[in-house]
Amino acid sequence: MKTISKQHESSALLNDGSENSDDTIPHASPRRRVACLLFGIAFFALSGSRFNVPIVGWVASAPWLMYLRQSSTRRARPGFRDMVALILALEAGMALHMAKMCAGVFPLALAPIMGLPKASTQFALFLIFEHLRRALGDMWGLAVFPALVVASDWIGLTIFASSTSALFSSGYTQMDDLALLQIISLFGLGSVTFLVNASSAVIAVLLDDDARHPSFHYVRAAAVIWALVVATQAWGAWRLDRQVLPGPTITAATVGTDLEIMDMFQGEDLVSREELDRLEDILFERTETVIKMGAELVVWNELATLVSTRHAETKLLDRGEALAREKGADIVMGYGFVLDGLRKFENKYAWMGPEGPIEASFKHFAAPGDVKFENKYAWMGPEGPLEASFKHFAAPGENIISGTNPFRVLERPWGRAACAICYDYDFPSVGLAHARGGAGVAVVPASDWKGIDPYHTSMASVRGIEGGFSVVRSVRTGASAAYDPYGRTLASSSWFDDGRRIMTARVPVAPLPTLYSRIGDAFPCTCLGFLLLATGLVVVRRRGTAMMSAEGPEAPAKVKAT
Repeated sequence: MKTISKQHESSALLNDGSENSDDTIPHASPRRRVACLLFGIAFFALSGSRFNVPIVGWVASAPWLMYLRQSSTRRARPGFRDMVALILALEAGMALHMAKMCAGVFPLALAPIMGLPKASTQFALFLIFEHLRRALGDMWGLAVFPALVVASDWIGLTIFASSTSALFSSGYTQMDDLALLQIISLFGLGSVTFLVNASSAVIAVLLDDDARHPSFHYVRAAAVIWALVVATQAWGAWRLDRQVLPGPTITAATVGTDLEIMDMFQGEDLVSREELDRLEDILFERTETVIKMGAELVVWNELATLVSTRHAETKLLDRGEALAREKGADIVMGYGFVLDGLRKFENKYAWMGPEGPIEASFKHFAAPGDVKFENKYAWMGPEGPLEASFKHFAAPGENIISGTNPFRVLERPWGRAACAICYDYDFPSVGLAHARGGAGVAVVPASDWKGIDPYHTSMASVRGIEGGFSVVRSVRTGASAAYDPYGRTLASSSWFDDGRRIMTARVPVAPLPTLYSRIGDAFPCTCLGFLLLATGLVVVRRRGTAMMSAEGPEAPAKVKAT
C-alpha cells in the first residue's frame, strides 16, 4: 500500500502539471492556515501608502497564496468556510491599510468601507489564480500570478479608471528603490509589479509543506526570478550613475496656500470672501518672492483659492496675467469655482500664454471625499493667457465636473511643458500622453493629507521616470517636490515645515527618450495575452479529459484492436 508522507503532495501539482496519486489527503492544519491569514493581514497593513515597509512588498501576497494551497487539493476546491475566512481576512488587511490613509481627513470608522473594493478585487484575483494553478501546475503558476496582477491593474486603470488600481499597485511599494524603478522607463510600472509578485509566488511554493526539501525545479525558478531582480537593480544603478541630463534647465518654484482643504467651508457656506481675498494676497506675495529668487515657472497647489462668480474668476485671472507679464515668468494657478456650495464646483487650471484665449477642461479623476466643484489651474505666461484646464480624473467621492479634452503639451520659450491636477497623475495614461507630446517638464498642482504624505508625491515621480521628463508637484498639506527624469529628488519641502510654504529647484526641461514612451502598455498587454493563452490551455486540457472519460475505460483496447 502506497503512503504519502507530506501534506504538500495533496495541495500542489507535480512540475509537469500532472496530479498526485492521492487527492483525498486532509488539508493543512487549521493553525497553519490561521497563521497564513494573520501574516497576510499584517503584510497588507504594512505594505504601501503611509508607513510603507518596502521589503514587505516582496512577500505581501505569499501568505494568501499559501492559504489557498493548503485549503484545497487537486479535486477539492477550498470550501465555503475557507472562502469566508479569506474574504474576511482580506477585508481586515485592507481596513488596516485604509486606516493609515484616513489620518487627518476621514473617520477611522470608514476604513472598512473604503477597503472593501480592493479586498473584493483581491479575493477574485486569488481565486482565479488558484483555479489556473491547480489546472496547470506550480511552474505555470509562478508566471501566471504576477501576470494576473499586472493585467488586473492595467484593466482597472485603463477601462474602469479604478482608484484601487491607481493607488494600491504593488509596484509603488518599491518607490524608495530608485535603481529598481529605472526599469519602468522600459516597460512601465507594471514591470516592477511583475517582479514583486513573482517573488511572492515563488516564496509561497518554497515555504509550503515541502520547505525542508523543495523541488529542484522550484529552487531553480526562484534563482531565476531573484537573479532577474538583481540584474534589474544593477542596470538601474548603472543608468543612474552613467547618464548625464542634456539640455537647458530652469528654476521652478512651488507656492502653497494657507487655506487647508477642510477649512474652505464653514458648514454649508464658503469661507468668507474677505478671508479668501486675504489668502489670495498672500499667494501673490509668495509668487513675487520666488520670482525675485529667480523662478521662471511658479506652480500653485490645487484649489489654492476659490471663486464663486465669473466676475471674481476673471479678476483672479487678470491679476495673475498682469503679474506674469510684469515679471516675465510663467504662473500656474490652481483654483476652484464653486457652483452649488459643497454639492458642485469645478476643479480647474488656466495656462496663460501667446496661443490665444483660455481653453477650459475638467479634471478627469476625483479623489476620496471630493465634493462637486470646478478644480482649476491657470497657466499665466508673460505673453498672456495660454491655457485653462479642468482636473480630469475624480477619485471616489469627489463630485467634480470631470474634464474631457485631451491633455496638451505647450511650447514655452524654455521648452515644452504640461500640467495635470493631483490625482490625474496616478494614471499612467496621463503621463504617457505628456511624454508622447514631447514634454520636458510636467507640473502638478495637488492637495494631499497626512494619511498619504509623502507617498502620493513620490507616486507622481513614477510618471516622470516612465516618460522621461521632470516633475514639479506643488502640494497643500503635504510634501511638495521636484524630480528629474530619473526620479531623483531635486528639492522637497513639507507644507507643515514652516510658514513660508515655498520651494525652488533647478529643473531640467529637455525630454529624455524612453522605451516606455514608445511602446506604452505593451508589457501589461503581453501579460494579458499570456493569461489568455493559459486559460485556453486549461480549456483544451479539460475538453481532452472529458472526451477520454466519455469513451470509457475500454477505449484504449478498442483502438489497439482496430
